[in-house]
Amino acid sequence: MTQQQVRETMKCSPDYRRFSGKREEWEYRGAGDREGYERVVVVAFENGRVTDLDSFSEPIVPKMPILPFQSGRAN
Repeated sequence: MTQQQVRETMKCSPDYRRFSGKREEWEYRGAGDREGYERVVVVAFENGRVTDLDSFSEPIVPKMPILPFQSGRAN
């Protein structure tokens, strides 16, 4: 299966992409089958063709708020 065929099957672009040498991984994330979990699908390619596929459920971890930086002064 080619990268274009994966895009057409998944009906969207990947949420995350990783590269290492000739290997490329696409990660898709979506609603899981249990509350509080999301479904993760990772598709690996070499030379533009699928070589591996992995899927699993992962707990949704709330994102920590990012606080604005405040420079402090020594007293």
